[in-house]
Amino acid sequence: MNIIPNIPQGINFFYIFLLFLLGVYIYFVQRNLGLVRAVISEFFFPRPFVKIKNYSTSGIVISLLIVCNLSLFLYEVLHYKVFPFLPQIDLLLCFFIIAACYLFARAVLSWVSLLFGEEQFGSIVLQFIQVCGLFFLLLSTPVMLFIQCFSDNIAVWALKVLVAAGFLSWLVCLLRCIITGRTFTKFSILHIFSYLCTFQILPFLIFFKIITLYAAN
Repeated sequence: MNIIPNIPQGINFFYIFLLFLLGVYIYFVQRNLGLVRAVISEFFFPRPFVKIKNYSTSGIVISLLIVCNLSLFLYEVLHYKVFPFLPQIDLLLCFFIIAACYLFARAVLSWVSLLFGEEQFGSIVLQFIQVCGLFFLLLSTPVMLFIQCFSDNIAVWALKVLVAAGFLSWLVCLLRCIITGRTFTKFSILHIFSYLCTFQILPFLIFFKIITLYAAN
């Protein structure tokens, strides 16, 4: 069974990426146990939303971890054909696509928040996205790092569970942004919902278009 297709010739980029992500994951968990516990408990016990700025972890480090995690997730979902209509693409291209979509979403969020004078609301939305991204990262990274040890059928089912978990994380993020964020903005709930859906769904549409164009070539 070929478990590492589409790897650049001359260097085992896939395994280097796995080792890098594993090392950073272990380091992050060991150095940020308080933040890890707060993020996990946030999804099971109702309480004020955890504020990442209260911890020493850099927002840039968290963003990089989330991008790396989502890149590996996208690569494995495409490789194991969880969605057969999507083509397989290289891991490096997955990273660039996820990074571009993430930066684009951040830029749109900052620009719209500044345009309408809603900087505080935009900051809250960013906090929610980072916390939900961390939750999915903590849950999915160990599975994705060792999924090559199992058969294709088990891997596909494991990835389907992660897809469902990712959707749940996104849904929690959306609902908490609406419930908590409405006290920090002058917009109605309907406007908040429309704004968040546009902000979070637009990068996925761009990603899908890039994938289809890549497949066509």
